[in-house]
Amino acid sequence: MHIDILDVFLVLLPSRQVFRRPNTASKASFLPPPPPPPPPSSSSSSSSSSSSSSLIYAMAVIHQLPISATIAALLAQLFGVVAMVLMFVWVLHFRGGINLGAENKSHIFNVHPFLMYVGYIFLSGEALMAFKIVWAEGWMQKLVHTVFNLIGLALAILGVYAVFKFHSDLNIPNVYSLHSWIGIGTISLFGFQWLMGFLLFWYPRATKELREKLAPWHALSGLVLFLLMICAAETGLVEIAAYDRLRRGEESRVVNFTGLFILLYGAAVTFAVLYRSSSNVI
Repeated sequence: MHIDILDVFLVLLPSRQVFRRPNTASKASFLPPPPPPPPPSSSSSSSSSSSSSSLIYAMAVIHQLPISATIAALLAQLFGVVAMVLMFVWVLHFRGGINLGAENKSHIFNVHPFLMYVGYIFLSGEALMAFKIVWAEGWMQKLVHTVFNLIGLALAILGVYAVFKFHSDLNIPNVYSLHSWIGIGTISLFGFQWLMGFLLFWYPRATKELREKLAPWHALSGLVLFLLMICAAETGLVEIAAYDRLRRGEESRVVNFTGLFILLYGAAVTFAVLYRSSSNVI
């Protein structure tokens, strides 16, 4: 079953406004009309209605942009691969390589950023776009989505183990930074999300009515967790740059461009997932 995350917001909209596509013959109709003001009521309900209407309006604007989910997905692949190449250059050329059993402790640490992006973030992004980029029947798209997320989760756990091992060997405290808080929290919720998804949609599998009710929320929470992954990656790169006291130079530029393309990858994946297309595959 193909899920458009916009459906979640449409369900939440009190007045059930429906935004239609603009008349292409008129430039003035490019954007949907602004949401109507909420009916007179108490201040709390008025504020809630206004906020939800504004949210739907913003989502509707996305769907009027002259770009398709196909283009967004292709851009995501481009940005993701560039970020991956930059990550390889950084950990192999500037930081000496990756080896979980190395005597050089920095090589142990390098396993962490490498796996957290190449294994965790990139595979999770591909899993989110599986219903857009996998040319197959719905059950196969769902299988790719589930397997990619499971592999990403396993590699994320290994990446966390690597940084804990690095900290333990050098007597560095664990989970003291904002990056670690966001990262540990996201991985924990991601594991819970995967488990609930498996129980609901694979085995023992919930009833059709319950699956249809929870599927949009499952999709929305998955996208939110993906954005938290991007946030954890960006704060992690900043933390490494600060810890290593990187100054202007080749390595700092590689780190900055890696973070930039990870951010662009996250934005493109988000757009591809949110954009409502006429088909659930490219």
